[in-house]
Amino acid sequence: MESQKSRNIDPRKTDGTATTPSKPSQPAIAQNTPPSSADKTLIRSESGAGKRAKKPTTDAPNQLIGKVINGRYKIDSLLGRGGMSDVYKAHDLLLQQAGLENTAVAIKILQKQFVNQPEARQLLVQEARRTQQLSHPNIIRVYDYGFEAGQHYMVMEWLDGETLEAVIKRSRPIGLPYKNAKALLNQLADALSYAHSQGVVHADLKPANIMLTRDGTIKVFDFGVAHAKHKFNDKYSAVIANTNAPVNGYTPTYASPELIAGKEPKTSDDIYAFSCIAYELASSKHPFDRQPADIAKKQNISAKKPKHIPWWRWFTLRSGLAFSADSRIGSMAEFTHKFNRNLWPLATTIMLTSCLVFGSAHIYRMKQDELLLVSAELQAMRSEANQDQAIAALSAAELIKLLPEIPEHKQLFINGVLRSNRTQLLSFYEQRIDDILNNRDGTYPDYYAIESELNAAKTLYPDSNLLARLDVDLLQRWQSTVDILDERFNKLLEKGNYAHSEDGDDIYQLLAELKTIENRYRPNPTEKAEQLFAKEFNTALASHDVTQLNVLIDAGEVAFSESPSLNDLILLGKELKSAVAEVANYQRQLGLGNAPDYPYEAADIFYHSTFNSFDERLKHANTVAKIDKINKDVNALARDLPGDFTPLVKIRRSLANRYLNFSNSFIKQRKVRSAQKLMEKANTLFAQLEAAQVAL
Repeated sequence: MESQKSRNIDPRKTDGTATTPSKPSQPAIAQNTPPSSADKTLIRSESGAGKRAKKPTTDAPNQLIGKVINGRYKIDSLLGRGGMSDVYKAHDLLLQQAGLENTAVAIKILQKQFVNQPEARQLLVQEARRTQQLSHPNIIRVYDYGFEAGQHYMVMEWLDGETLEAVIKRSRPIGLPYKNAKALLNQLADALSYAHSQGVVHADLKPANIMLTRDGTIKVFDFGVAHAKHKFNDKYSAVIANTNAPVNGYTPTYASPELIAGKEPKTSDDIYAFSCIAYELASSKHPFDRQPADIAKKQNISAKKPKHIPWWRWFTLRSGLAFSADSRIGSMAEFTHKFNRNLWPLATTIMLTSCLVFGSAHIYRMKQDELLLVSAELQAMRSEANQDQAIAALSAAELIKLLPEIPEHKQLFINGVLRSNRTQLLSFYEQRIDDILNNRDGTYPDYYAIESELNAAKTLYPDSNLLARLDVDLLQRWQSTVDILDERFNKLLEKGNYAHSEDGDDIYQLLAELKTIENRYRPNPTEKAEQLFAKEFNTALASHDVTQLNVLIDAGEVAFSESPSLNDLILLGKELKSAVAEVANYQRQLGLGNAPDYPYEAADIFYHSTFNSFDERLKHANTVAKIDKINKDVNALARDLPGDFTPLVKIRRSLANRYLNFSNSFIKQRKVRSAQKLMEKANTLFAQLEAAQVAL
């Protein structure tokens, strides 16, 4: 990431506050020559040797000001131009709508001339992915990245401060006092140690890639050429095919001899770059006169001890500057331990012991009762002080676990601990949330667990902009997941896919997932889905398709129970459910060659509406042709029914009587032949009724 320019910060102030000079601060000694090309990042890929990014063209980056990226980030101003990217200040419209005050973000956008270059695109994506997997208070946070309308972009947290490069220039010619430099270096070392523990090597560490914010916090960025050691693999992340050549890079002035030689980046390379930066902070000079390590080694250039560095700490720093990786100090943790080590603990202990002995002798000469009283008070104070020290020394996880057990009279002390550990505790909760997102047992994250973590953090820090941003991002991601599944759910309904699927891609599995993700979720079918369901249900009912009705009744209860237009069908389905199941089972047993008992009661319910329809039609039938049509439909249905089925017996008797009535009418009209045909139809029906009675 290119520098986000802002007010100058004076790191020589122990409180890390910012200064706002009336004009831009200048270095103590102006440079007579431009910066060496060795201070610029060289890009190396398999498709070509080390090469510098092309000089930016004169395209107008200001054209993007006022534009909205991804429907969310509105660009406010151009902050600066780098070798391949422009960095803008923007504000998050989503956070603004949520009523938050701090909505500023920084957006890095690939310059137009690099959009079609795979290595450049890969660097931006690689930087975003590498940085997103790192959650640490001293590493810049990447919120989003992507491609839209020809723009490759990355959204990061907004940093109000200046780079260490500017700090070093302003500290010339003597550098920072050791105490102030150490405060910055400890933060930087902590960030690198964490990145290494996560399997990431920065590989292009330099002062220009490190920001000092207004509150004195170090932030490392620009992981574009960072190298992953694949120590951890996220089995839930999507596998993205890498169609581009692998991209590496380095800045010669801060690159180890191994990096310059083209070897695979290792943690020892970051240690070398860190040691160069430490040397510069303490002296305002590069340890090897800004010569790349391989050249410095050939010319036998050696680093001299900076005046501000005590001699016993110089041994540690000199070890980090070793040209050979084998001679270099082993890890950032080891470097930090040795660099902060105090040589005088024994002398201090002896002095304290002497003071205690003297004090004890004096107390002993006091009256016995006063001695006991003072001793008790001292013991109580010592015990409470020890307890306070123990609490203050707890890790974030231990402190959070202990908070509910701390008595009320300690609240003021705890408030102070929470203030002093704000960054660590917020980082702890952020890491807990990342763990839930990345390590899940199911297909989707446990959003309720994430919400619980956020609520717990907000009770401690209700004014945190970070938590507010995470809260908004959570709600957006949560709702997005529900919307995607809901859309898939409705697509299946609109296609009439109501049955269970062997691969689990069905409305039942989707609904289960939706209710797991959002337990208040209720299906809201589209009008198209409702119309298709009504049509399918009525068709299956009219054709007495018990198999399809079984499917539709289940689907209706699951997906359409709250659809007002389908209330009658859903109620009918509930009434028919057990009857349909019995009839379906009967037909299934017949298909298997068995001879099951006919489910008369279930069939009576199942065919109730059909026989009611026959009765209504017969009641209004005023011609023989209409009666014949009803008789034909009854006979078609009777093939699947026993002859003694009561509704069938009733409708046949009614049909026979209607035929007799029409026959008598024809006789009166002297239409004997017509009357005779109707009499035959009536007799056929009576014969069917008699046969059914005999069968009983």
